[in-house]
Amino acid sequence: MSNIKTRDIKMLISFIVSIVGILVLAISILFLPYITAVGDLADYINTYSDTIAIKDSNVTLGDLENVTFISVRNVEKSIYGEEGAKILDIFLIVFASFAIFTMLFIILKKPIVAIIGNLLSCGVFLFVSKIIKDVYIADNKYSWGIGYYAILIALTVIIIGLILMLVFKIIQKKQQNFAKDQL
Repeated sequence: MSNIKTRDIKMLISFIVSIVGILVLAISILFLPYITAVGDLADYINTYSDTIAIKDSNVTLGDLENVTFISVRNVEKSIYGEEGAKILDIFLIVFASFAIFTMLFIILKKPIVAIIGNLLSCGVFLFVSKIIKDVYIADNKYSWGIGYYAILIALTVIIIGLILMLVFKIIQKKQQNFAKDQL
C-alpha cells in the first residue's frame, strides 16, 4: 500500500512541476519584458515616450521600451509595417497553439504527446528568438529581457516534469504487469 502512495505522490509532483512550468510560461509571455531597449534607443524612447510609434494605433514609443513576447509584433510593425507584423503574428499564433496543446495534454496526463507539443513550442520560440536576435539585439537597440530567460526556463521545467511523468508512468505500468504475472 505504501508503494502505491509513493507512486501517486511522484506522479502528482511531476504533474505539479509541469503545471508550474506552464503557469510561468504564460506569465512570461504576457507580462515580462522579452526585449528591453538599451543605449541610444532607450535614450530616444525616454525622450519621446509619448510619441505615437504606429500610425492608427495607440502604441507609443514608451510602449516599445520593455516589450513582452506577445507584443514583439509592435516593434516589428513600427519598423517594417503591417506585412512584417503579420508574419510574426503567424509564428506567435503557432507558438501559442503548441503551448496550449502542451497544457491540454499535461492536464490529460499524456506525457509523450505533451513532450512533442513542448518541443514544438520550444522550436518555434527559438526560431522567433533567432529572427529577433538577428534584427533587434545590438548594443544600441535591444537586449534580452527577463521574459526571454523565464520562457526558456519554463520550457525546460515543463520538459523535466513531463519526462518525470513519463518515467513514473512506465515504472507504474511495469509494476502493474509484474503484479498481474504474480497472480
